Amino acid sequence: QSAEVNKLRTVREELNIFTKFHE
Repeated sequence: QSAEVNKLRTVREELNIFTKFHE
């Protein structure tokens, strides 16, 4: 469970950076 949550968090952070770059 912890690993899955960690993965989701990383993906979310990467998406955040991606969105920031494209805004």
